[in-house]
Amino acid sequence: MREGECRTDFFLNSQFAMQRHESSKEVCTWLTLFCSLQLRAEIKEEIRIIQEKLEKQFKKELVVMDAKYRQVAFDKLPDKKKKALLENAKLQEEIVMQKIGMVNLGERMLVEENQLQEIRKEADMWEEKSAAMNGR
Repeated sequence: MREGECRTDFFLNSQFAMQRHESSKEVCTWLTLFCSLQLRAEIKEEIRIIQEKLEKQFKKELVVMDAKYRQVAFDKLPDKKKKALLENAKLQEEIVMQKIGMVNLGERMLVEENQLQEIRKEADMWEEKSAAMNGR
């Protein structure tokens, strides 16, 4: 179906439409209404697609503009403040890395604690067997 074209065959081939609407003028009115509603739906869909494209483009441009203005602002800072910002960023990265390391260490400690408990149970079992053999 071409853009702006209406599916008139639905109404023309429908016995229901011909029985319900005795005059051809009424059929034309219903066809016009149907085409109008279909055209509105197509226009709404086109508007939605255009809106999505514009939103995507706008977000992209915002990210680019933000990076540009941040760079301009950073370039205007005195060298001492630039150095302080860079050192702060490095410290924040180090904190993140240490948090990850602490989480991994905690997980490893839990695993090793479970293994230690298993070894203690096994040692207790061997002590009981040994005591039972010596008590004979």
